[in-house]
Amino acid sequence: MPQGQLSRRRGDRYSRHGRHQGDPGEKQRKAHLRDSRVLLVSSYASSVVKPVFLIAARRLLRVFSSQRETVPGAQDAAQQAVPFPGPFRQRTSALAHAVSDLPNQAVQPTLPNLLSGEDRRRETEAIRFPFDGICCSKRLFLKAAWTLRRQGIILISEVLRGDQLERFQGQINLLLDAITNHETSGLEDIAYLNLPDQRVLKGYNTFVDADRAVINHRIKRADGRSGSDAGMIDIFHPERLSDEIEELVATSLQEPIIRRLVMTSCLTPLHVKCRNLYINRGVQDTRSFHCDGRSLKYKSFLFLTEVDNLTDGPYCYVKRSHRDRSSWKESRRFNLENEIGLYEYSQLGGCDALPMFAKAGDMVISSQRGAHRGLPQQPDAERAVLVNMYQR
Repeated sequence: MPQGQLSRRRGDRYSRHGRHQGDPGEKQRKAHLRDSRVLLVSSYASSVVKPVFLIAARRLLRVFSSQRETVPGAQDAAQQAVPFPGPFRQRTSALAHAVSDLPNQAVQPTLPNLLSGEDRRRETEAIRFPFDGICCSKRLFLKAAWTLRRQGIILISEVLRGDQLERFQGQINLLLDAITNHETSGLEDIAYLNLPDQRVLKGYNTFVDADRAVINHRIKRADGRSGSDAGMIDIFHPERLSDEIEELVATSLQEPIIRRLVMTSCLTPLHVKCRNLYINRGVQDTRSFHCDGRSLKYKSFLFLTEVDNLTDGPYCYVKRSHRDRSSWKESRRFNLENEIGLYEYSQLGGCDALPMFAKAGDMVISSQRGAHRGLPQQPDAERAVLVNMYQR
């Protein structure tokens, strides 16, 4: 087709649809498009800016409401100054009243309820397993592992009996007599002595990595804070004190089966990190409920003396707290706001703590992520426990 005819046809088509530059219909379409864009922008602003404004207004109102108790006449001025009509004024007024009704006193640490009587016996029996049954019955072994996984603590009865128990108690008495009477000349050759007036080593990791036993006599903290366990004798690596004690520790802790039980419970390989001997005589400044960090860690406590009442300072545990993240987060938030130790369980209101009464020779195993503590003792009370720590 000739070029001239093509141009004329294009011109006719554009003319027919009114798309040439001077056509008044084109101006109307552009104006309509411009109005549509303005409407779209207005709708977006109404849907986005208005909620943002309302959020900012509510925040300002909360700040104003929190200050109106301390400023005389602020409440009346606020009611007169709020320019919002109708339902919004009612909502903001209700919010102001709700804020003003909050208590002004600071939140305090809350402790759990200590179970006693029939409740304590029932909760203890639910986690009690005979040692002979765990060794002989695979079904009972798995039940104990499952209970430890769910509850965080179990009690194994009669792990140590008879002659072995008496021999162990005799060795502890000899050791205590030497420390009490300051007859430490023989001990200095086989152990580091951290006595109240003579500190040789410092720091938990230093005690754990020591090349021989460490007899650490705990003292009051220099800053005066509570929870020092002052008066407690904590012996690291007691198996290194003598050949007889090494034999007793090896046979008493039953490490092969207890380690297998703990690993079955948590489905994680663990090893023995450290062995300790705790000797408490009238210790009263005990630490409140806490956890031993948030890593996977278990301890076995072999009781060498009987603990049958609260005056003996029993080990207490809040069941299932090792799995309760909400209470841990609440405690951590409270601790940060009030400059309390990071691993203290300070918000346990509404929970129950189980005091672990045990006979000499019984063993308690617990997850150290859970909330636990040792209760204060009476001045004449005594408690001796052989402890094993299982960790990754």
